[in-house]
Amino acid sequence: MKRALGAPAMDGQNRIAIVKLASHLGWADGTDLVVCVERGRVRVWPGVVSTPAELPSQYRAGRMTLPAAARARLDVGVGDMVFASTASNGELLLLSGADVAQAIDADAEPVPAPVSAPLPAAKRGGVKPAWRAPVASGG
Repeated sequence: MKRALGAPAMDGQNRIAIVKLASHLGWADGTDLVVCVERGRVRVWPGVVSTPAELPSQYRAGRMTLPAAARARLDVGVGDMVFASTASNGELLLLSGADVAQAIDADAEPVPAPVSAPLPAAKRGGVKPAWRAPVASGG
């Protein structure tokens, strides 16, 4: 199954818009969802809660409500982005948008410009040294 991605913002009623992702997963409006809070992420799948470690939610009108424990794990509030991705097993994986952005930024550290040694002073009375392009400094 192809993976679908989204980064919806959480609204004032603790919901995220997942209409395209839910469609990709085949979830119909009114689907009961199971939310499982794990270290660093939240997993969601259709079904009914069966253990104390699982939390109930529902997919309704293109949105799903994030339970308090899921919001706390992701450390998100109103207006914060939540990174959502479908998994090949039919689950929805949720990560904090800030965590994803930080991971991306960490890989995009600017590379400093190479520093070249100064050219030796030219001796008088001889052939002038060849012209060299100036080295741009990073900034």
